[in-house]
Amino acid sequence: MSVEEAAHALVAGQLVAFPTETVYGLGAHAFDTAAVCRIFEVKGRPRTDPIICHVPTLEAAERLVRLKPRGMALLHRLSERFWPGPLTIVARACPELPDEITSGTGFVGVRCPDHALTRAADSGGSAGGGAEREPLRPRQPDAGGARDERPGRP
Repeated sequence: MSVEEAAHALVAGQLVAFPTETVYGLGAHAFDTAAVCRIFEVKGRPRTDPIICHVPTLEAAERLVRLKPRGMALLHRLSERFWPGPLTIVARACPELPDEITSGTGFVGVRCPDHALTRAADSGGSAGGGAEREPLRPRQPDAGGARDERPGRP
């Protein structure tokens, strides 16, 4: 699947395996509640385990969070210094984000991996919500491992 096909799949409500710097994840469009719920179902992920939102830019991250000016300034400093990269920043979630992303906490983790899929997903209108590995499960170093993590799936 090409990057463009993956971006279109996200917008169409499908799940997509994608790489980050540390692990392959299974992602959905962050604002598509049904697709986000499928991440939990496919991975057997506990609904109490929030999902990180992968974003292509600082501007995309700003749309997912609600911060006061001082917090937004910190988000800018951290993202300029460490993004793209494996840093996840946790902040109060925007009210439009499905509760399933935050597991009802009201907070969201945002991260900007250095991969073309996250940039392409944003050009297709997706915020790129991603789910990394299940807790206490080994990291998946390749797409095949992310695919194999789906219980009962070929």
